Amino acid sequence: MSLSSQSVDERSRVRDLTVALLYLSVGISVVGFVSMVAFFATFDAQIGTINDVAVVSQYALMIPIALVLHAWLPPSRGSSAARVVGIAGMLGVLTMQLLFMTHVIPYDLYIGPVSAAFLVVLGWFLLLRRLARSSGLVPQSVLLTVLVGLYAGYPVWAVAVVRRIRSGSGEPRGEPAEFA
Repeated sequence: MSLSSQSVDERSRVRDLTVALLYLSVGISVVGFVSMVAFFATFDAQIGTINDVAVVSQYALMIPIALVLHAWLPPSRGSSAARVVGIAGMLGVLTMQLLFMTHVIPYDLYIGPVSAAFLVVLGWFLLLRRLARSSGLVPQSVLLTVLVGLYAGYPVWAVAVVRRIRSGSGEPRGEPAEFA
């Protein structure tokens, strides 16, 4: 279903759900970032587990957020490709994180692939920034975008996206892309 065929109420519900998911992911990412710093300060395994759970939760929330953000962009080959790349990277982070957390793979087999998946997600954030230039939907700071992809800037980025959505920048531009 395209956004243009949705009723105003349906669009409003999608917008409200997206805002809620963004805020929830902000809280989780703050817990994740703080626990990551605490883990590297103490090397306490329990703190590391908190970070692992936070990463899985945040990336699981990012998938529907990514789908909606791309649906709000004007349709283009670039948007479709970026959406696929972003979701693949998010699924890669989720998969590697879960395999590591459940002790299916050891750290030395985990760190390379999960780092690569994080870099794919960073690439997605950079592509999304470029694709959303005309819509104003996401912040345009390259520094913030890189910090988002490196985990530290996500809360600031997500709150900025919420503000843009609430100000009307989240309205579809032109003929919107489809969710699927």
